[in-house]
Formats: sequence, structure tokens, C-alpha cells
Amino acid sequence: MSTYKQNFNGNQTYELLETKAIDEMFAILPSTIEHEHSKAAAKNLGLLQSLCTSNIFDDDQHLAFETALNDFIEELK
Repeated sequence: MSTYKQNFNGNQTYELLETKAIDEMFAILPSTIEHEHSKAAAKNLGLLQSLCTSNIFDDDQHLAFETALNDFIEELK
């Protein structure tokens, strides 16, 4: 038996959490309600990551962050 571990840097993680990459990853899985929730959670996580690159949030970014965080938590339930 073999174990493989991959360490990702920030740029690779950012690319993995882009909407296009998430769609490609989930395209190979059967369509189930659990996979749809996981896909939505991953997309919200990607949105949270992209919003965290800003040092100072304006009102729209703050609202987008709150919405994405609440959606992310809801999809994990």
C-alpha cells in the first residue's frame, strides 16, 4: 500500500477553488444531493478566499463575505 501526500501552496489552492476548477472536479462525480451541497460549499469557500485578498472591505465586499460565509455554513449542514 502506498500513501501519497501533496502539499499545496497558496496559488495552487486559489486555482483549485476557482469556479471552473470546482465544476471540472465535480463533473466526474455522479450527481447526488450530497455532491451538490459539497460543490456549493466549495464554491462559497472559493468566494471567501478571493474576498480575503482585500485588506479593507467596502460595504459591498463585507455583505458578499457575510453572504458567502452563511451560505458555506448552510451547505455544510
